[in-house]
This record gives sequence, C-alpha cells and structure tokens, in this order.
Amino acid sequence: MAIDFQAIVESQLADGISPRMRPFLIARPRGSTYEQTWEYYAFAYENAFEALAQHYCRVYPKQQYLLIPLVQLARHSIELSLKSAIDECTYFLSKPRTQSSHNLLHLYDSLNQILLELGMIDEDDEWTKSSRRFLVHISEVDPRGMTFRYPSDLAGSPFDPIDVDLEGLIRAHSHITGMADATTTMLQERANYPYERYF
Repeated sequence: MAIDFQAIVESQLADGISPRMRPFLIARPRGSTYEQTWEYYAFAYENAFEALAQHYCRVYPKQQYLLIPLVQLARHSIELSLKSAIDECTYFLSKPRTQSSHNLLHLYDSLNQILLELGMIDEDDEWTKSSRRFLVHISEVDPRGMTFRYPSDLAGSPFDPIDVDLEGLIRAHSHITGMADATTTMLQERANYPYERYF
C-alpha cells in the first residue's frame, strides 16, 4: 500500500508547534544478516541514486538544487560498490576484511590489485582502466568528498562552484558500479559458494 507523503506533512503542520512524538527508528530482532552487508548497502545506494537521477531527468532543467545531493549520493554509492567488491574478494580469499578508507582511488587500486593477483583481469583491462579514469576525475575535483556535502570547508572558506554534467555523472556512476557488481558476480560464480552465508 502506498504512503501519502503530502498527507503526512499536512498532519504534521496541523499538530502545530507541539507535534505528537513517536519513535521512528526502532530496533528489531536480527533475522537475515544480508541487510547488514556491504553488498546490500551498495545495492540500496545504487538504486537510490538511480531513483533520484531518473526523477531529475524527468524535470530537468528544473529543480537544479537536486544536483547537490545527487552527486554526493553517487559518490557514496560508488564507494560502497567498491567496498562490496573488496569484501567479496576478502571472503573468497579468506583474508581479514578492512574497509577503513573513504578514498575512492585507494579503494579502486586495492580492488584492482586483488583482481590482478587472482588472474581475473590483465594489466590492459579497459573496463577497469576507464573506471580509474573516472575516479581520478572525481578525486581531482572533490578529493575528500566534501564539495557536495557542505558549502564550505572547516575553516569556513566556501568551496569553488562546480557545474555538473548530468549525463556524464550518470555514465560514470553506471560504469564504476557496473564494474564492481560484475566483480562480485564473477567471484560468486567462480567460488560457487551459497548465498546462505548471510543467513
């Protein structure tokens, strides 16, 4: 059953300055652990980016303010897709899992090195090389992922304004997350291990 967003907002306004408070973040018993995996979070953010991007494409060039969260959402989705692929690699190799970095290039290079060692790609693999070019471009413009998260740095200096090529952003996101998703799929098929490891 669909939820009426506008009805909720109007109900809230009707409550005035003393709205009825009820908990909206509620702990629940653990069932499937899949919802707490890198793969599931990567899936969730990838689909969230696509939903917002599709909406913006429909209303373009109106609602230009949506580009700010859209770029940030794309970056986080890309980060999660790379971490999901690395997580799959570490499971496949029975290695400790390390996911501390937010640096997209560092994550990509870590993943690429594993794939080279496994013999799953070669040095001239065009998909991974072009993915790195996209990531270099993102990192040169927004090295710490702050430009579309906040209007200024910690010292209060405004970030330089940046125009966003919507088509280019969508292509880059699709290319990189597609590469990471394909890595996960190849490893799962190669290892032939059951999805039940999440349950």
